[in-house]
Amino acid sequence: MRIQTRRLTTTTALVALMSAPAFAGGLVEPAPEPIIAAPAPVAPVSPIWDFAGAYVGAGVGTGTFTAEGDDDFEDGADDFFDAIDDDDSAAYYQLHAGYNFVRNNIVFGPELALFNGESELSDQVATATGTENADAEVDFGARLVGRAGYQFGRFMPYLSVGLTYLEIEADGDDLSDTGLAVGVGADFLVTDQFMVGVEYMQNDFDEFDDSDANVDYETIALKGSFRF
Repeated sequence: MRIQTRRLTTTTALVALMSAPAFAGGLVEPAPEPIIAAPAPVAPVSPIWDFAGAYVGAGVGTGTFTAEGDDDFEDGADDFFDAIDDDDSAAYYQLHAGYNFVRNNIVFGPELALFNGESELSDQVATATGTENADAEVDFGARLVGRAGYQFGRFMPYLSVGLTYLEIEADGDDLSDTGLAVGVGADFLVTDQFMVGVEYMQNDFDEFDDSDANVDYETIALKGSFRF
């Protein structure tokens, strides 16, 4: 009886010993929740500014009309514009259209402008019999130039050179001539479809319409243009 009791006790101890790891293994800690990394912020994409393409617009500013005639007025001459020597600054208006090509940030292309101004000249001309009043005013002008500049992002300074045509009214006569146009300016892209700019142009005419007067019409204008 005592031997059976010992065997039972030993068997029970062995069963308990063998079961201990199973119970210990059953105490499993829960797996940690996976850490989800926040998505990296997406950097905003900078717009690519491009001056290439056609544009039309208008400008307004100031025009200075200068005529330098021959001081030696000959008695009996009926063209008082030959002897006029005066200048006047007044409002200036223009319409323009052009096209830009772009190669490696170099911007170039033609531009046509139609313009008018309110400048008027009035000079007292000495004659053999006294003095006479000589008048002249800007009537109409057109200009075709080639522009070339360099693009710095939205900003593009440029130079212009080409031909210019001017009509003036002098003492009731309509005079016209073709001369040289040179200028400098800068454009700024406000949006892809609209740009603004400032431009200085000098329109030179030697011996205007075969007269003895040299004419210069200088303009400075603020420009706005729609692009397409």
